[in-house]
Amino acid sequence: MRVFKGQVFNLFRVLTILVTSMLIAYITSCGDDDVEIEIQEDVVANFVSVIPPSGDTIASNTTLTLAFDNTPIDFKSSIGNVTVAGKTVSIKGPFKSDHLEITITWADGTIQLFYTVSAPCAVEDGGCI
Repeated sequence: MRVFKGQVFNLFRVLTILVTSMLIAYITSCGDDDVEIEIQEDVVANFVSVIPPSGDTIASNTTLTLAFDNTPIDFKSSIGNVTVAGKTVSIKGPFKSDHLEITITWADGTIQLFYTVSAPCAVEDGGCI
């Protein structure tokens, strides 16, 4: 009978050492698992300017150049041929209406531009003459 009690005691001692070792390993490893979570916020594109300015008289073959502080996403224009190049958007005519109203939309906003359209200008070296 004494042998049996000794075996139980030895088994209990081994289990105690094993559980204690596992607990120490768990506690000391918890600090090493630093998880960095990077939250990426959506970048908002704000309208900065347009050349020529809204309200001007433009030739029917004018190219409007819009500037944004970031690249506009899902850019749409109610009229014209649109080219998005980074933070700059170009809208080319021909614009036919005497009183032109252009609605511009992108993921972060909407603006309206108003122009009076005149006859096309002669283009020489990239500019009107």
